[in-house]
Amino acid sequence: VRIKSRGAHPGITTKEILDRDNKTGSLFFKPIRKPNKDEARLMFKIAFEILIKVAMSEHMYSFNGNLRKQKAGGAIGNVLTCALAVLFTVWWCQKFLDKVNEACRELSDFVVYLLKIYIDDQNLACEALPPGARLMDGKVTIVESEIEGDLQVPDDQRTAKILLEIANSVSNFIKLTSDCPSLHNSGFMPILDLQVKAENNKLIWKFYKKE
Repeated sequence: VRIKSRGAHPGITTKEILDRDNKTGSLFFKPIRKPNKDEARLMFKIAFEILIKVAMSEHMYSFNGNLRKQKAGGAIGNVLTCALAVLFTVWWCQKFLDKVNEACRELSDFVVYLLKIYIDDQNLACEALPPGARLMDGKVTIVESEIEGDLQVPDDQRTAKILLEIANSVSNFIKLTSDCPSLHNSGFMPILDLQVKAENNKLIWKFYKKE
């Protein structure tokens, strides 16, 4: 709480911040007590959130000799943008796995063996979902009337479709697309400079180069 209610609001350019010594008077009342560990963590989180929002909303850059303000989004190459993207990716992956595990809880044979992220590519290896599987109210349910039709669709395509539905429910501003080996004539799915497929419970790979 401020000692004086009039005058300019104290900011980060005050003597208390920039050149504090034993004689520097505070512009705030001393706290009645020190915060406990949980309170200190909460205050740090709130302050950190404010700093991030200000930094992201007030980003300036130079173009053709003119200073401009970033209109929206994070600047490509900005250290803070990259760090936040990494943190969001970690959060997103955990939420996605939680949703997948919850959706497939009743399917004892379904297992996720691998989930790896590189920049904006998510690579996942898992057991195929059974024919007739549909995502209904966040749960994978077997619809008997759909089984016969699903037998004509490759396992990886059916599974990818449902996992994509789950993935696109994690965040309202992140939308993904899916890919799988059976969509390619070679039977291999391109992943950066690799081609990959599952065969006899093993991941088979070879080098890939765009033509």
